[in-house]
Amino acid sequence: MLLVENSLIIALAAKDILTRLGADEVLTYATVQGAIDALERTRPSDAILDINPGDMNSLPVANRLMELGMPFIFASGYGEQAHMPQDHRHVGSFRIPHG
Repeated sequence: MLLVENSLIIALAAKDILTRLGADEVLTYATVQGAIDALERTRPSDAILDINPGDMNSLPVANRLMELGMPFIFASGYGEQAHMPQDHRHVGSFRIPHG
């Protein structure tokens, strides 16, 4: 599984949860470019993308995953789903609770 999340605490917690739920391997990237580069080397079975990891959005990663035919969902702490481009409004999402 590919996980794009810039918060180290959230990424570690998510990786732990996903592993306990049965993920064989969770590849975690804090940047959009890191995730895109990883997709050139490996093909995870699915992905979870923080909508806004850092100072850019994860739409380039989502676009690449769509090109590859790989399933993914968005995660957000702010409910940005309503502002997603039309091409991505069908993608599932969930809200990350604030601590």
